[in-house]
Amino acid sequence: MYHKYSGLFLSILLVVLHACVSTPKPPSHEQRAQLGRIGVLALSSTPRTEFETFAKGWAAGVAKGGAFGAAEGLLTSIAEVLRNPPSGPYAGPAILITAIVVTTVHTVVYGVAGGLEAVPGKTALKIEKELIASIGDVNLSADLAKEIYNISALRPDLLEHKIKIIGLPIADTTPAYDGFSKQGFDTIVEVQIKEAGFRGGSGSQPNVRFYLNVSIRLVSAGNGTELYTRDFQFLSHELLFVEWFFEGSKQLISVFKQAVENLADRILDELFLITSFPFDSGLWALPSQPEFGTCWFRPIYPELHYSSLWYSISHNSPGIHVLFTEVDSLQPTLKWEPFPRPRDRKKGNEALLNKISDVSYDLKIWEVKNDFPARLVYDKTGLLEAAHRLSVPLRSGTKYSWTFRARYKLAGRSQVTRWAFSNIPSNVPSDYPVRRSGGNCELDAIPITNYFRFMTPDT
Repeated sequence: MYHKYSGLFLSILLVVLHACVSTPKPPSHEQRAQLGRIGVLALSSTPRTEFETFAKGWAAGVAKGGAFGAAEGLLTSIAEVLRNPPSGPYAGPAILITAIVVTTVHTVVYGVAGGLEAVPGKTALKIEKELIASIGDVNLSADLAKEIYNISALRPDLLEHKIKIIGLPIADTTPAYDGFSKQGFDTIVEVQIKEAGFRGGSGSQPNVRFYLNVSIRLVSAGNGTELYTRDFQFLSHELLFVEWFFEGSKQLISVFKQAVENLADRILDELFLITSFPFDSGLWALPSQPEFGTCWFRPIYPELHYSSLWYSISHNSPGIHVLFTEVDSLQPTLKWEPFPRPRDRKKGNEALLNKISDVSYDLKIWEVKNDFPARLVYDKTGLLEAAHRLSVPLRSGTKYSWTFRARYKLAGRSQVTRWAFSNIPSNVPSDYPVRRSGGNCELDAIPITNYFRFMTPDT
């Protein structure tokens, strides 16, 4: 596939572009203490609906592929000259001819590959029309705002924030905040879904993912001052494009519900519960250190194992991957590092550690379909030990993704850590929508490739 094996230049370009992209750290413990009574407000708007793919139409694919090919060909020729510099009176012309030949060959090859990779224009147009027909009249922002309120009303760790939903969605994106202040609110959470569409795919029968892009703002109800802002993104599993629209777009409606629940949970965590600690995330751990390859917490059982070079070759799957480690039973006892971790208990952290109390753990397990954590099958909150034997058996011979995090109180207020996951592979997939300047460990959503994994035995 063009995008799988010949996208080196594109990958480098994406890394460079995203290196400059960052999202703000979550509000500090002190900032949260000043938020007071909080209201959630949906801003009425029509999100941009689009099908984002490599190219729409053969001509666009050829042009885009050719451009990447020309750039990579030029880089290849320069590298060859640096490795084996020609000499003699004809060195200059030789360098020029080599560059022209290599660049031309790359341009042609990549151009043809780009044309094959492109989604036909009629197919792309059909996808966008079906998308608009399915969700064009739905007030997406209102649905998300209601879900934020509903979750906040059910979660004990959020009840102290007194979150309420405010009225109906409004057309004005700059409301009169003093009115909300008179209603007794101190801070407003503005919710606005900006984009909704499909991403990825190639050829005449593309497999695509559904995505949402959401903007969140914390605003003072007294004077409208912006206190905090950031975007959140959701990216679904992959399906053949026509499958999204079967039976009245049943799959699309289902994944939108999943997206709203997922985003609401993440938004509430990021705004009110997750704290930026000066503790080591594990991002820069060395291979000799036990925490190498993990973000935040290390799984103890099952252990984390990665693919070898031979695995990549024999499975036609380039790169390093987290393997599905077989566990000893259908009700395994999963174990992980306790919080605070041994490496956190060092000089300089004493004052912060003394404020931490009531530590417990959350655990989630998903059944895997096509390497995607498709169905949440086990969800536990408030586990008192850094180990847990599953209370119900899992399916035999089945692959699962799992993660965990610590829950605690900081100076008496409920907080959580980020979910733990593998930092390998370290190259976040190019279609993953969120980047952090602090590295993979600061992501608010786990990339599909980086969940911890295990497999149950055949019985």
